[in-house]
Amino acid sequence: HITLRFQEVTILWREVTRLVHSNPHLVSDDPDALQFLIDEVTIKQNKPELAHILTWAIVPPVTAISFFSQQFPPHPLTAQYAVRVLQSYSPSTMLFYIPQLVQALRYDQLGYVENYILWACKQSQLIAHQIIWNMKTNIFTNEDSKNKDPQIGDKLENLIEMITSSLSGPALRFYEREFDFFNRVTNISGEIRPYPKGA
Repeated sequence: HITLRFQEVTILWREVTRLVHSNPHLVSDDPDALQFLIDEVTIKQNKPELAHILTWAIVPPVTAISFFSQQFPPHPLTAQYAVRVLQSYSPSTMLFYIPQLVQALRYDQLGYVENYILWACKQSQLIAHQIIWNMKTNIFTNEDSKNKDPQIGDKLENLIEMITSSLSGPALRFYEREFDFFNRVTNISGEIRPYPKGA
């Protein structure tokens, strides 16, 4: 944590990074030390010490999701670690990160985010419904639902189909009731759109 106290001293950051790269096993129980092990260069060069991430301590969900962003190049080891971290958190915690998870599908070249979403939806009906709702709002880039997002629109539709086709019995009936209600509520705005608005 010395680098946080003396942020303007760049040589400290370089030295701590060197020490972590030399002995990653000594600090793998410290989530904060991960920032000194993993960076764009380490991932791009596929350095041997990158393998230590698989046994690293659990970081916050937002850090794990960042491995599926433009910040880091895609890599199987960082993806496996990120999924392990996300699976360690309860569904109630992950509810706060659904928008980030759905957007992470844009950079999910290896399919790990998609697999995690499918796994999470099996763990909790609430997560499944929230994820479906968020994905439905992100399929199109405009309010009229005419311009499908070229990056993830098709992927989101496929995922929604996979999630809903896995539902059965009471879970399916609950999903149908809930989404029928939401569709009727959201259709109200479409029905009143042609009428003149007041002041």
